[in-house]
Amino acid sequence: MPHRRYQGALAVSHSALWSVSVVVVTWNSARDIHRCLKSVDASRLDVALPLDVVVIDNGSVDETVALVKEHFPNVLMISTHRNLGFGAAANIGIGRTCGDAVLIINPDACLEAGALSAMIQHLQSLQNLGCVAPLHLARDGRIESPARRFPTLMAAIADGTIVQRFLPRLPALRSYYMSDDTNSGDPDWLVGACLCFRRRALTETGGFDVGY
Repeated sequence: MPHRRYQGALAVSHSALWSVSVVVVTWNSARDIHRCLKSVDASRLDVALPLDVVVIDNGSVDETVALVKEHFPNVLMISTHRNLGFGAAANIGIGRTCGDAVLIINPDACLEAGALSAMIQHLQSLQNLGCVAPLHLARDGRIESPARRFPTLMAAIADGTIVQRFLPRLPALRSYYMSDDTNSGDPDWLVGACLCFRRRALTETGGFDVGY
């Protein structure tokens, strides 16, 4: 994932960052998890801070758990034995870690060199910032922003449908994706494939919605 960041506007108490925790929630992720965790391992030298990793598995029936245990013995592997949903599993992972910064990354996502370090530095430089996210590099080479505004009714109707396919520059969609002429400022929300939080922000907001 490229180094440029978008910032959220969650204000938190000032706190320095001395350690990093990484949380990955899996469900039948054997095809992707090895590459994801290798990219996290490769980020250790860039970050130059204590870093721990926990994988919370939501009852996979493939080889996800066995693969993590075999190839990443330093990763804390926790199996829920059933699918609790992303939010509840992520909260378990957050609770089992202690890093001042917490990276939540999907198992099918990978960190590019320097990406995690850049996110940590951004959190360090803006002490009232609660969360940052990197740009997303798609498999076809497209660079996608994780920044979003809250959708209007038109954006909700058009997003991901044939309307978007034929009218990709629809004003409602351009506003939703923050690709219009007024895209400055903080986004309303960030796509959750890779999010780096200040732990204090997660604590003060109660973590993830367990219904998600």
